Amino acid sequence: MAVSEPDRTTVTVFFARTNFLARSLVSRLIVSSSSTVRLADPTRTEPNPFLPDLTPSSRTPSFSFSLSDPSPQTLVPSLAGSSAAFLFDPTLGSPAPFDPLNLYNLTVLTAKRVAAACRLAGVPRLVYSGSAEVDTGFNDRKSLGWLDEFREQAERIVLGSDGVDGLSTCLLRVCYPFGPGDGVFVPFLVRLAKLGLTKFVIGSGQNMCDLTYVENVAHANICAERALESDKTSVAGNSPIFITNHEPVNLWKFISNILEGLGYQRPGIHLPVKFVLHGALLVRWVCTQLGLGKACNPEITLAIIHMLSCTKTFDCSKAQRLIGYSPVVPLEDGVRSTVDSFFQLAAKTPIFSGERDFTSPSKADKLLGNGKVADMLLWRDEKKTFFCIMVLFFLRYWFILSGRTFVSSFAKLLLVVTVILFGHGHLPSSIFGYPLEKLHSSHFEVSEPVLRDLFLTVASAWNKGVCLLKSLAQGDDWNAFFKAVGSIYLLKLLLALPLSVLSGCGLICLFTLFIIYEQFELEVEKIITASTVGGKKFAGILIDKLPSSLLDFRHVKVLN
Repeated sequence: MAVSEPDRTTVTVFFARTNFLARSLVSRLIVSSSSTVRLADPTRTEPNPFLPDLTPSSRTPSFSFSLSDPSPQTLVPSLAGSSAAFLFDPTLGSPAPFDPLNLYNLTVLTAKRVAAACRLAGVPRLVYSGSAEVDTGFNDRKSLGWLDEFREQAERIVLGSDGVDGLSTCLLRVCYPFGPGDGVFVPFLVRLAKLGLTKFVIGSGQNMCDLTYVENVAHANICAERALESDKTSVAGNSPIFITNHEPVNLWKFISNILEGLGYQRPGIHLPVKFVLHGALLVRWVCTQLGLGKACNPEITLAIIHMLSCTKTFDCSKAQRLIGYSPVVPLEDGVRSTVDSFFQLAAKTPIFSGERDFTSPSKADKLLGNGKVADMLLWRDEKKTFFCIMVLFFLRYWFILSGRTFVSSFAKLLLVVTVILFGHGHLPSSIFGYPLEKLHSSHFEVSEPVLRDLFLTVASAWNKGVCLLKSLAQGDDWNAFFKAVGSIYLLKLLLALPLSVLSGCGLICLFTLFIIYEQFELEVEKIITASTVGGKKFAGILIDKLPSSLLDFRHVKVLN
């Protein structure tokens, strides 16, 4: 096969339409030189909604290829005559496919095909930009999934192709890239913010991290290609070269700056790493046991927890020494440009303003009836609250911890109350000059409106229960069914606990949960909303997994 002579002004960039790093390189090459930049992209690829469409022109001719085709011959037309090829890890800044086969085709197979096609087309230089996440330092690598394993295989293919048929390769490992067009990190933060999860900091919040602005990644690729051309013996086939902004930063400070710039509240509540880790493991175990597969794809994975809680910085001296790279855009300017570019994701109104209108009753106050009970449980009158706590804990001891039966405890308590009231009735009107207020008979009377409200409440609860039973008997309302099953199962779990433990936890929760709800009303509402949405989604998944006979029966019932 005849090989075209490489043209110094022609280069090929892969994934330029979908990957924001490749797009930045294309823009920089067009602006900084007169190069013709060939765009090679897979067919039927989901477009990046945060990247503007790239119209082919005389300087940016477009080529397409199929990800499932293993033959490198189909890539030769896009590479013939090029002096260099730039291949980016397609999972950097773009959502990675969940299916292992598609992920393998996207990463490993593409790297193998591009390297082979470069040799066939006589391309002298190949620069591959991979992810620094391959260097995880994580003991349990299997828990990170297939992605890092496939990335590692792609890197080995690129390095192994160096020196074969005149091809020189350079491997860059980009550390947490961000910037305009990022389809992963910033949208991920916004999704968490809308769920109310960015209120929390995982761990101490002191972990440092290296980040890389997108334009610095493009600059590093150009530096690497020039270094391969001028001194390939010291660059080609070398171990990975880490690319960062040369400004290690507190990761949570960086996240806070992004969120605040988009109108969301910065994280402030610290959660232990082990607590979050065990929660993620529990979710994964439940999904595995239920066989949910793709339907269960939680936002917070083990890899995300590892990234958000661990310090991860890199030595970038090799990038300066071998390819002459140094950042061209400071981190602060990069954050500002990133926030400005994602204006469509900005909060229309602050999701967590951190302020509440204290002139109107809180939702916790309304829930408790805006009366004496609300004042006690919300600690409005501390004396009454402490008195109520003492009385309730005394009753807990009297009926539960004393070891007596309920009937004997009630009889003894009634005897004590009777003796106290009898003695109080025979006391004089004053003792040593201090007036003594007598209990009037009206203190023991219950007014008619109070009694009516009580009976109306009981009747309303009874009617709601009957309506719920009718709905369950008809089999039309699956939401009611799951609520009933969940409530009964929760009651079963609670009744399995000793009564002493259950009563103690109940009293503690009674005097803490309502005050927490009042103080963090907005945050609690957001968590409740997110839990409700997740519960409905989970219920829908369970309904879809019901046997077809049950679904057909449900359909017939609805038609009737």
